[in-house]
Amino acid sequence: MLGNSQENRYINNLILRNNDIFAIPVGGFKNAIVEYLDLGNNKITYVLADAFTHVAKLSNLQLHYNEIAAIHPSAFGTQSLNMLNLSNNKLKCLPEVIFAQLDRVELSLIENQLTSIPSNMHFELTAVLFAG
Repeated sequence: MLGNSQENRYINNLILRNNDIFAIPVGGFKNAIVEYLDLGNNKITYVLADAFTHVAKLSNLQLHYNEIAAIHPSAFGTQSLNMLNLSNNKLKCLPEVIFAQLDRVELSLIENQLTSIPSNMHFELTAVLFAG
């Protein structure tokens, strides 16, 4: 995807909403500098380890309206992330350490299949949105 070049590429907003994307390759956004990344309304089922680790300056990640059932604990290794939208997916649980590297984040988990949330989330939430 964006990782085929050794040079950094700056894209302020990258909107890939409403496509048929079913996977995010590890390193697919390597060397990309993206602040707002919208992968909503796709067919993503799993978020791999380090999927977003190398996306410099990523502050807003939209993964809503996918089919995400699982997220690797090290999927979001970016300190700059402050908005993560995981609403309208198929998540039943979240790994205990999934947000260990995040400092302050607004997290939307509306319309999932969550039965519990980790008791020891290691970050300060600015907002958590749940809906029944």
